[in-house]
Amino acid sequence: MEQKVPTLENKEEIMKALKETLPNRREEIIKENKFAGQILAKYPRLKDFKGEMVSNITDM
Repeated sequence: MEQKVPTLENKEEIMKALKETLPNRREEIIKENKFAGQILAKYPRLKDFKGEMVSNITDM
C-alpha cells in the first residue's frame, strides 16, 4: 500500500490494510522478538488517529 497522509476519508482503507497485514506483523514480532517501539517505527500507520489503529488491531 502506498503511503498516504491519514485522513478521515481514508481511515477505513488504512484499517483494512492493517488488518490484512496483521498476520505478517504478528509473525515478525514473535520470530524476531521485537519491541513495540521497533514495530511502531517500522509500521508508522499504527500510530495514526491517536493510536486508534493499535486498539482496533488488537481487538481483531
